[in-house]
Amino acid sequence: MDDNQMKKKLLVVGDSFMRPDANYPGQHWSEMLPEYEILMHAVSGSSNGIIAWKFFEGLKLKPDAVVLGFTISNRIEFKLDTKKDHSKRIWTTNAHQDLTADQRLAVDYYLATADEQMLLFKACVQARCMLLECRQRGLPFAYSLNCLFNNLAVLPYPSSSEVRDLLGEFSLHECTNLATYQGFKMSPGFHTDDPVWQKRMADEVVRILSTVDFS
Repeated sequence: MDDNQMKKKLLVVGDSFMRPDANYPGQHWSEMLPEYEILMHAVSGSSNGIIAWKFFEGLKLKPDAVVLGFTISNRIEFKLDTKKDHSKRIWTTNAHQDLTADQRLAVDYYLATADEQMLLFKACVQARCMLLECRQRGLPFAYSLNCLFNNLAVLPYPSSSEVRDLLGEFSLHECTNLATYQGFKMSPGFHTDDPVWQKRMADEVVRILSTVDFS
């Protein structure tokens, strides 16, 4: 029997912090969980909307547990041209370099006129929706807030009333915030190359999925 058939399936969803880099094998926390078959649905540059999309798509695979990573609230989604090959991506955001000139203009105008507090509130509601869905299904889950904060120039990221009010009840499921690592790097693609941080994240995922009450 294939070993993967005996392992529990772990759905991982989020942005670049949550997915491994093929050029740095074995160094990402998701590669330090030999007891799980990883269903990797994290996509670099994702918005919270895309993360939610990938989460619900991933649930169709009937995972045994879920790990979520959320992201900055000012990423705007656009559908990619289906006639082109985008490495299986169907969405893009202002975190990518493949926006058209019109799309970049739309992003610039929207972010210049949008309310920052409302953007954060909507992102927290999306995150809450996913966490509640896990709870309703009785799925063990863990999450990292990552970039889901107001002021990314301040480390560690300050707490906010939106995050506390909408996500505070799930705090027992919260893991290390990988985005607060002050040695951020573009390579590896998951930005946090400190093995202590990655191992801590892996250990926290195992602990939470095995000990926290999910009812």
